[in-house]
Amino acid sequence: MMKVIKGFLFFIFITITSSGNTLDPLDWGWKTSKYRLEYASLRATEADIKFYLFTQKDLFYGTHLNISDKGEITRSDFSKDKDTVFYIHGWLDNNSSETLISIKNAYLSKYDVNMLVVDWSTFADSVIYNVAYDNVEPIGNVLGHSIEHLVQNTGQDLSRMIIVGHSLGAHVAGVAGRILNGQLDHIMGLDPAGPLFTTENTRNRLMPGSAQFVHVIHTCGGLIGYLNSLGDADYYPNGGRNNQPGCETDLFGKCAHLLSIKFYIESILTGNFKARKCGSYDDFTKGKCNDSPISYMGQYKVDKGAQGSYFLQTNSKSPYAKN
Repeated sequence: MMKVIKGFLFFIFITITSSGNTLDPLDWGWKTSKYRLEYASLRATEADIKFYLFTQKDLFYGTHLNISDKGEITRSDFSKDKDTVFYIHGWLDNNSSETLISIKNAYLSKYDVNMLVVDWSTFADSVIYNVAYDNVEPIGNVLGHSIEHLVQNTGQDLSRMIIVGHSLGAHVAGVAGRILNGQLDHIMGLDPAGPLFTTENTRNRLMPGSAQFVHVIHTCGGLIGYLNSLGDADYYPNGGRNNQPGCETDLFGKCAHLLSIKFYIESILTGNFKARKCGSYDDFTKGKCNDSPISYMGQYKVDKGAQGSYFLQTNSKSPYAKN
């Protein structure tokens, strides 16, 4: 029943934003509408963000962890000698979602890392998108300072930490990364949210410089996702829009939006998403970039030599990689 309710809310949201926002053809980001919903503004504090630690020793249950508390960290399975991966969910999501569990399981089935799930569902699970949107920057600030405390309490270097964020979570990651002066190893943006985000406002979104390297996968650009480049390297499977193979009846983009997560999970496990640098998807499909540099989309160890826009095609179902 909850999935049905959330699906209905998702439909209402897309209907409102599609009629109340316009896409700038030069920007392909979302412009804020004068018809924006009015609501009582709520602002995030440290109490509104929770962390759950998963490791190969504790794969299924996890530990609710205050990463600012040195004693709690010491008593937990957290190890400064392992890489740390943060995962941030998006709108209408929480720490027990199927997508989150799938990413966590994929990582820990292959890599011995500290997996920290960031739960900001106090705002992200709000039925009003604007409440979640307006708290992206405050949540990102809280996350950034919490990670600073984790570094102080454990001695782990920021270069051993990465953040993976889906939808609004990708922008939360961007804000946190700037609090940390771009020292994180990398940020993985999975179809960063588009509605209400603009190129002009860089305070509340993902951008190059949010980490040592920013890798972005676009799968529903121009509808739910942000189509314009946001990273050092941006990957556009099947053109990056909502008409993804396997999502032909996906009128409102939910299927395509979630594909970014499915692609990323497969990339962690197999690493087979070969993409080519190109000026546009049209040029890519016409073979004009067949001699251009190759890069692999996603993966745990990202291709930090990649710069610019990369395109590829996928299958309509798993395995998605065509290579």
